[in-house]
Amino acid sequence: MISNNCHASLSTSSVKQVGFDFRINPAIIYEIKQHIDIVEVLLEHVRLKKNGKEYVGLCPFHDEKTPSFSVSPTKQVYHCFGCGAAGDVIKFLMQLGEHSFPDVVQDLGQRYGISVSNFQQSPTARLPYPQPKKSKLELGETRKDCTVDKVYVQRSHERLLHSGAVQEQALGWLTGTARNFTPQMIAHYRLGLESVRYKNEHSGQWENWWGIAIFIPVPSRPGRYYKKVRVAPWVVGDSRPDYIKDWYQKGVPATVWTIYNPEGATQTWYTEGEWDGMALAYLAHCQSEKVAIACSTSGCGTVPPVEQLNALTCPLFTFFDRNDGLNTLGVRPGDNGARKLVEVLAGRGVVALVPMPEDCEIKGWDVSDSLAHGYGMNDFRAAAGGSPGLMGISFTYLQKQRASVTEGYQS
Repeated sequence: MISNNCHASLSTSSVKQVGFDFRINPAIIYEIKQHIDIVEVLLEHVRLKKNGKEYVGLCPFHDEKTPSFSVSPTKQVYHCFGCGAAGDVIKFLMQLGEHSFPDVVQDLGQRYGISVSNFQQSPTARLPYPQPKKSKLELGETRKDCTVDKVYVQRSHERLLHSGAVQEQALGWLTGTARNFTPQMIAHYRLGLESVRYKNEHSGQWENWWGIAIFIPVPSRPGRYYKKVRVAPWVVGDSRPDYIKDWYQKGVPATVWTIYNPEGATQTWYTEGEWDGMALAYLAHCQSEKVAIACSTSGCGTVPPVEQLNALTCPLFTFFDRNDGLNTLGVRPGDNGARKLVEVLAGRGVVALVPMPEDCEIKGWDVSDSLAHGYGMNDFRAAAGGSPGLMGISFTYLQKQRASVTEGYQS
């Protein structure tokens, strides 16, 4: 619970923003703070250990080897005895990301499902916290930065590898038949464990759901990563509530992720999703293949920016899901997505077919299925128009099927 004196601190909740003063209703901020657990939020950025009634860890605001950063869940505040940094969750997020007060409150409101409204206020409005230095707003950037840095990625990865029931479920899903990832692959891609908050549609209470985080490098910002979370994939069937989405990807735009790009690559193999891309890229990496592996953060339904596609080594071969069922529009998502991508590439793209047995009955057969059933790099080369395939797959059959997929794609 938060302290009873929070009303006093909320009575002047306003901030100057881009030449105007904006004030956020104190009641809204109070409601947000009622939902916040400071330990839960700070654990996303700082590694904390319980010490009596409080939590301690290394301060994120200055370099230190001995933990001097303390968090009080009772008072809902933090304090560093080394550098003096102190405050509540809002101030922490402002200082950590150099965000403005309204941006932080609006983000927390969205996180907890609380509508936040701003209205213009007089120039004499008082600021609840000092403005962060070199604010992104002063630089003309108003969109919240949802990317994370290398330290965040490493802490999330370490969280996944810790012992615990949730970690056991997450690692079991990754290394089991669902994904067939090895411990080496998990380490190679620095997969992490992240908490996502959803509101229970029946009780109205907020719940934390753990998920596996994929960290995707931001092409134009070295050292920064998008965070895409596969939410509790081990919870299936009737046990999985309808209000829990499969993916949490706030702030992740439709972008190309070149997962493997060796020097001297002569072509690109483009998969429908990140899991397929990582699996195929790791195989190519281990075998030192001269082929780039890429995918999109938006799946097969959205074509990423053309300038990013143009930067890929061509020819580009799409390896999208096969045997898809028809969607509500009466088309097969994998086939349709491959056609759209090839059309954008204007002659530099080719629809390739994921190696698959002729009598396959699995719907949505993808790259991961193919690799799990024993197909390898030779088979994918054959599908991309190289040497005849192995493992009993017919190259003639692939050519025939490719023609059926691409037939009429101009329409």
